Amino acid sequence: MLYAPVSNNGLVTLPKIARDYLELISGEDAMKLTPVTGNCILIAKYKQDEEAGLAKPIRLTKKGQFTISGKHRNWLQLDEGTEVYFSIQNDKLVMSKAAKFKVCLVCQMTGSIHGIECCICEGSGNIRTHSPDILTEIFVAFKNGRKYGMVYSLINQEQLPDGSSELRGLPKLTVRSSTKPYKYVLAIQEHYEKCIKEEFFKLNFQVDEWEGGMYRAIEI
Repeated sequence: MLYAPVSNNGLVTLPKIARDYLELISGEDAMKLTPVTGNCILIAKYKQDEEAGLAKPIRLTKKGQFTISGKHRNWLQLDEGTEVYFSIQNDKLVMSKAAKFKVCLVCQMTGSIHGIECCICEGSGNIRTHSPDILTEIFVAFKNGRKYGMVYSLINQEQLPDGSSELRGLPKLTVRSSTKPYKYVLAIQEHYEKCIKEEFFKLNFQVDEWEGGMYRAIEI
């Protein structure tokens, strides 16, 4: 989950994690960009021998940057200063327009939880999430919150042969922290438990277990 701003001429930096994922060498390799439904663009390593004539290569500079063409900027509806979002979906690197900020419901836009800076919005009272999917929001929120000493785990997922994960029921969330008080951790966990329950109830997941008190914050 990575964000990067776009210059007025479409220049953007491809994050190192994304370059490593595609095994791209800055200053040497090129990419191909393919617009897909949902106003997203698939990014793949350009292989001249296999794809000659099928796609125009986009060179990666020594600084790990590339220029998004006007056609692709129009597809993503990008203006100067707009940020793009890189994510891995179904084993593919996807670039899309970054989402706007929204109110942080964990701290109720106050920027703090029980008088301590909210690790979800980092004290701003607002969060930005790429997808309305609650699991994506949780992943982004806790990825940003690691510097606050927050650790989370999500179970009820089965590892597939291709390395991806598939849910086998209602996700079970556990939140831990070695630096924050129990009531702080509990407030975060209870909020996201409620969000998960509401979202997955719509998908007809079995939720009886939820009422059994299985989802509790762990005090360290």
